Formats: sequence, structure tokens, C-alpha cells
Amino acid sequence: MDNSSPEITLSETAYFAPADYAVFDARHRSEALYNEVRATVKEKLLRLHDRLYPEMLRRKWRLSPHWHKGWIISPWYISPQTTSISSMKLRYAKPRALMQRMEKLFQDEFGRFHAHAMLAVSIDDSALGIELFIPSEAWVDGQNLRGKLVGAPDSYDFRRQFCQMVTALGFRARVQIEERTDEGQGAVWGKRARAFESPALLATATALYRPQKHDLRIGTWYRPDDPLLCQTTINREVLDRFEQLYPLYQFVAWDPTNDYRRYAVKRWPRAKGAQGDTRESSTS
Repeated sequence: MDNSSPEITLSETAYFAPADYAVFDARHRSEALYNEVRATVKEKLLRLHDRLYPEMLRRKWRLSPHWHKGWIISPWYISPQTTSISSMKLRYAKPRALMQRMEKLFQDEFGRFHAHAMLAVSIDDSALGIELFIPSEAWVDGQNLRGKLVGAPDSYDFRRQFCQMVTALGFRARVQIEERTDEGQGAVWGKRARAFESPALLATATALYRPQKHDLRIGTWYRPDDPLLCQTTINREVLDRFEQLYPLYQFVAWDPTNDYRRYAVKRWPRAKGAQGDTRESSTS
């Protein structure tokens, strides 16, 4: 954040206060002195979880918070392991049993939430996001998505489904590919979700996206002064956006019945003939 930027001013009914956003700017994100402010943000996210999760269970969404209550929220205090905190997230991902099964199958550390696609409420210095987040560490989920869109026998139908789900998110939603740098998140590519009415845009995004290198984020980001983020409406707004994102999460998240990783090595197919046959023509 530019130090010369005007201070954030919010209404008294806003769920998050100006200080809740400001603690993530470049001046404060590495300072242990601000752990107390981040603890306040953590408590607000936990209260939001207490409102959201019973309804998520009622709707039978196959999503779980972290099994350790202290880790339902992403790291919030500065430590030798976490030296900078540019954002915090309330996170929902795969059930623990599936994570443990993945550890055995793939011989990797899948007990960490950051190794999985998730639905998340995120807050940083300039916005609150409600998103499907696929971290670079979630390489199995990333490869699964790429395999479905590029190389799977039903990839044409999968691409159509994916574009329909993305465009249905509304005019405010975005698709963003990001790469982490020493300064934080660096944008690689981003477009409005509605732009995915064009199949060519999906081809561009898929050509750029590298599962073990990039974070993929699909969601809606709100200015701090957005009236939908007030105390009486924020939980409904999160649930409504999660409901839109949940089919995309199911599309992406690997499990034994949704396994297309072996097709991820394919290249984007070339159209053939007047009928636009997009079946795979080569491998990398």
C-alpha cells in the first residue's frame, strides 16, 4: 500500500474496521507489534465461521474447516516460520480422511490446508474476497483441473461446463493467476469472469497456468466500504457466493472419483474442421 494513500473510512455497521485492513499493508505485515490487531481479525473470521458452518453442514457441502480449531484461520501472528502476513483466510477444504489418503497415495505433505483447493474468505490491505483458491502447493488439484480442461476424453464438455460456471458468478467476479514473490503476490493474468463466454479466453488462461508454480483464484473482491460487508449482511453474502463457487470447487478438487491428473500433460487441443472438433492432437 502507498503510504500516501488516504485512510480507509467505513460506516459504523461495517463488519471489519479500517485497522483490520491496514494491518496487512507493507508497513505492518512483518511487525510482531501488530499481532494483537491480527488477533482481532482472527476472532471476527471465527465469528463468521460460527454463523456460516452450520448452514454449510445443512446444505451437505463436502467441505471441512481445519480439524484443529486453532488453525481454522490461516496464520495470524509473526513467528520464525511466518515472517510476513499480507492476508488472512477463513478456509474450507477436503475432509481430513481424504487428505490422509492423499498423503499415502502421493507421498507428500497433504495434511496442510495450503496443499488443497479451498473455498475461502480472505482479507488483505485493500479488499475482502470470497473465492475458490487453488494454491501453488495444491498441485494435485491444479493438475486435475488442467487434465479435465485439456486432455481428458470429455474435455470439450468439461470446458463448456467450466465456462458456464465461471460466467454465472456475475459481473463482479474475476479469474486471477498469481505468482508469489518476495514482495507478496504478483499478478500473472486476470480477467472478469463474464469474459469466459469466449472459449479463446479459457485457452489463454490454461496455456499460462502452471499448477506447481501459480496460485489460481476465482471469486469476487469487495472494497472495504461495500455495503454488503456490513454486520447484518456479510454472512448472507458469503453463503450466496460460496453457493455459486461450490460446483467449481467440486469440479476442481481431486478425489478418487474425480481423477484426471494423467491427462494434464496434454497440450491445448487444436480445432479441426468446420465443426470445431477440439479433441487432443498432441502431447508435451
